[in-house]
Amino acid sequence: MKIFNLFAAVTIFGWISLYGIEVYFSPADNIESKIIKYINREQRTIKAALYWFTSEPIAQAIIAAKDRGVQIELIVDQDTVTGIAGKAEDMAQESIPVSVYNGNNASIMHHKFWIFGSGVLITGSFNPTRRANKANHENIIIIEDVAVSHAYEQEFERLKKITAPYNKRKTRSGWSAMRIDKTLCDWLGI
Repeated sequence: MKIFNLFAAVTIFGWISLYGIEVYFSPADNIESKIIKYINREQRTIKAALYWFTSEPIAQAIIAAKDRGVQIELIVDQDTVTGIAGKAEDMAQESIPVSVYNGNNASIMHHKFWIFGSGVLITGSFNPTRRANKANHENIIIIEDVAVSHAYEQEFERLKKITAPYNKRKTRSGWSAMRIDKTLCDWLGI
């Protein structure tokens, strides 16, 4: 269910923009399906910065987009690479460029945004995971505006400069079963 559609004029970087906004909340609105709809519609480019990425349906939609010629770039946090069921390796195996942020335990890349070449931006608290879609209380805002998308694209390009390309051996080295067990226990709250 679309919560509302708003049209507003704002000035961003000196540009006046007229844009539409949609807002959705999980678990009621099935946010995963909204993101997949935009992935399936895109014909040019998709760039996404995602803290945690485990959604198989979104992974399959990204692979299908790549197969139809859409240029895709992903930036993920180290936690997606080293955590259980992260999709970084699956994407890399499909020749989708994946860059990994490693804050050396000092910081994380906690963004969750999608930039579509058609001028659409999706952002919010939603990590593309099954739990975020089916159980958690999350949100996204979809903004159809080139100027707003451009601001996020600048952040994406800045992040690329401080990330490294996905490398299975490099990113998984030193990752022990004890760390995975601790992460799982932390996530479960035990």
